[in-house]
Amino acid sequence: MTDRKTPADRLWDGIFAIVTGLTVAVVGALLVYFGTPLIEAQLRAPSCDDPRGLKPITVGAPTSDSPDAVLSGYELEHLVDADVASAWVEGVGGDTPSTNLGQGLTLTFTLPGEGADLQMICIVNGYSKSWKTFQQNASIRLTTVSTDAGPSLTSGLDAKQQANFASFELLDFSQGPTQSVVLRIDSARQGSFENPAEIYSDLAVSEIEFWVNP
Repeated sequence: MTDRKTPADRLWDGIFAIVTGLTVAVVGALLVYFGTPLIEAQLRAPSCDDPRGLKPITVGAPTSDSPDAVLSGYELEHLVDADVASAWVEGVGGDTPSTNLGQGLTLTFTLPGEGADLQMICIVNGYSKSWKTFQQNASIRLTTVSTDAGPSLTSGLDAKQQANFASFELLDFSQGPTQSVVLRIDSARQGSFENPAEIYSDLAVSEIEFWVNP
């Protein structure tokens, strides 16, 4: 079949093809540039700062088998009172900071009803009423969490700086349906206040949150 296009028609066809190709390339680049963060955001795992679709669950104060689990005035209820300025403080005997850091204590939390599909546990480690109180008290270094969903897992909690002393951290654990959560303190980090005479021989934790699939 005879090509009846004039040279001008072919020129415009070429220009149109080039413009179309450039448009597709630009749109594709824009989609990659703007779409990639959105896709990454959708795929990102839940965090204490961004729990995604997870829901918080109300849990009562934990129990402990240890008679020295509580320092008077700093009861276990403070762990779940939604106030990072309050704290649970253990009450193991001892006169010096190096002998009283709560190692071996276990806390057992019971989820309401028949339990829930637990997906995230967040903790505010240390006494976060102020930067001073945080420095004066010991905090958890290693803790092991056990649930009904699988094997126990141990978390190493970072040493905090002033900028993030009241922030939540994730705990490692076996996710899934569970009715109980057992937290064991394996080791602690000594307080590091500038005046050693004002460092208390206690370990403190300000808050623990539990997040479940709705």
